[in-house]
Amino acid sequence: MAKAEMLRILVLLLAGIICGCATIVDTTDPTLGKWNYELFNLPYGEPKGVLIVEAKADSHKITMRSPANTFNLTEVEIIGNRLVRGYFRSGGYNIKVSGTFEEDYFEGQIDAEGNIFRMTADRE
Repeated sequence: MAKAEMLRILVLLLAGIICGCATIVDTTDPTLGKWNYELFNLPYGEPKGVLIVEAKADSHKITMRSPANTFNLTEVEIIGNRLVRGYFRSGGYNIKVSGTFEEDYFEGQIDAEGNIFRMTADRE
């Protein structure tokens, strides 16, 4: 086998290895899934429910479900593992949801036009 041909095979082999390794990188979105949430110190108790985070084209769809209500968040913005914002309307208030996803735990808050309440969640 000629030296030039062997070099060409080696280059193709290395390119295949490099491209193959690039596909091994985990690009899983750490925010996706079902999260059991709880809100704290609200005037009417500490409601619990499920926060569902789904991928939707180049964005995210977030639904908050409780025994009493279901809300689809609008203007959702997630950067990395941070929910920068998502909004829903309840009881005459515009509610902003924000927080950080860390592995199987979420720590955040809801802001009801200046009334801020702590929110936590665990992934199912």
